[in-house]
Amino acid sequence: MKKVVLLFAVLVCLLATPTLVQAASKEITVTVNGSKIECDVKPYIDSNNRTMVPIRFVAEALGSEVSWDQERKEVTVKRRENMVCLWAGKQNYIVNNKSKTMDTVPVILPPGRTMVPVRFVAEALGCTVNWDSTTRTVIIVLDNGYLLPEETDLDIDIPEVMKNPNDVDIEILVLMYKDMDSQQDDLYALLASKFGERSASEITEYVFSKKDRFNDLPDRSWQINNQEIRVGSLSGEAWIYILIYLPGV
Repeated sequence: MKKVVLLFAVLVCLLATPTLVQAASKEITVTVNGSKIECDVKPYIDSNNRTMVPIRFVAEALGSEVSWDQERKEVTVKRRENMVCLWAGKQNYIVNNKSKTMDTVPVILPPGRTMVPVRFVAEALGCTVNWDSTTRTVIIVLDNGYLLPEETDLDIDIPEVMKNPNDVDIEILVLMYKDMDSQQDDLYALLASKFGERSASEITEYVFSKKDRFNDLPDRSWQINNQEIRVGSLSGEAWIYILIYLPGV
């Protein structure tokens, strides 16, 4: 009887082993605003429990410029007003001319890919980073999830997390003394990227119903995806504001 029980236990272990191995070896996925990043070197978790990613693939997905100094083993990433510098094998790094220290180090792996801790870099570039342990996914949210135009006459501001007493998600000004047609296209695309084409069309149409700076555009608000969107402009103002609050505010 004991032999039968022992044999059964061995069979159970043998059957369970592939499942455990498969779960342990499940690949790490990195997404930016919901889109998966394809890399030629797989992301991994290092001995300091930091998720390491090939910097060039991730930085380019964030719309950043990447440069590499072979002699100094230095990688520099620039995105708008933000810049971060890291060195292979060193814990110190620089964000906007301020020295910082991380708890791990970038490394270089074949075929010459610089692997960096994704959270330190993405947050330095103004993104938010979350980790889904169930799917082993690094979730990077860029520009609060909006697709911003690369060049535009719109005045766009995304407040920093620690400097946002009014809980604003994004603030946009349409400037009536600049190209209104291009601003209309840009605003529609920006809103559609977060709230869908139907809502973007309705809001954009209302915004651009003000044809002259001396027209009054009464305050109007929408509730979409648990976010409040407010639009308005007073008579005499040469701008129209679009104020979008964080979810649930």
